[in-house]
Amino acid sequence: MTENKSNENEEKKITITIRGIDKDLYEKISNKAKQLNTTVGSLVNEAIGNLLASIDIGIEKTSKIVDTTIKAASEAIKTPLSELKSSITTQDYIIISNIGEITVSKNDLESSEKPLIFVNVKRIVFADNVTEELIKNKVRAIKVSDEVIIPKTISSMTIAQKSQFVKKITSK
Repeated sequence: MTENKSNENEEKKITITIRGIDKDLYEKISNKAKQLNTTVGSLVNEAIGNLLASIDIGIEKTSKIVDTTIKAASEAIKTPLSELKSSITTQDYIIISNIGEITVSKNDLESSEKPLIFVNVKRIVFADNVTEELIKNKVRAIKVSDEVIIPKTISSMTIAQKSQFVKKITSK
């Protein structure tokens, strides 16, 4: 099973030449990839996913996100990866981003003071105690995710309406 998923992911990858990339930026991302023990392609894919999600949120919101992202990125260069925070709060909502997997419980959603936007979270699992009403009220959007797993009591359409670039929605 894992081998098939790995093969599927490999089949989706292609080699692309992009003209006009700033040499200094490329060197910085290349060095960051080495520090994080990953590839330039992985970091660029993540950056493109985040950019697309940011554009989709809206022009007026994007400027806030860009400012926050630039500040977070400059801090990230100075801060060890283990100390980085995975969420950035803005005026209207909370962004949870760049996580491999997260399980979201009823308590997590109820305790959030603002609606949540999940960006570039590979796998999101909503616990069995999460209700459709909570998702409608507390989840603003899900952007760039491999899989979202929901309880059978929640309609896939509720999640689909809030999703962009989500590969799979699964009921458990």
